[in-house]
Amino acid sequence: MNERTRCGLWRERGRTVAVVVDTEGRCQRIAPPPDDESERWDWLSSLAAEHGLDVELALTESMARSDSLLHLAQQNGIQIWLIPDELAAAIRYVAFGHQRGHWVAALLARIPDAGAWRAHLRRQVSNDDPRQMLLL
Repeated sequence: MNERTRCGLWRERGRTVAVVVDTEGRCQRIAPPPDDESERWDWLSSLAAEHGLDVELALTESMARSDSLLHLAQQNGIQIWLIPDELAAAIRYVAFGHQRGHWVAALLARIPDAGAWRAHLRRQVSNDDPRQMLLL
């Protein structure tokens, strides 16, 4: 069982694979984030609308460095788990070899719930949550 619903993202062969793992452990392949910046904002909003406002993202550190999705997710109030590239590569090699990117994406979504691995991850959170209303 997962503590939170989380979307794992994995990039392979120039394309991104996205899998949502819910609190019951069910995996669902979803459309990956589009390349267009404005469409990415809509993708994140749709992710939160379909899977809950507390949905989190899990992606590799290299993907976070090379992709604007991290910053857009933070602006959208989505929490992100950054997984070291070496850890993701080792898990991919040991568990799945060199194929089935959606399995790796699902595994990345589950890693933050494995207590022993959590110490190796970095959590990115946004201080400003645009979904909160200012109370007067």
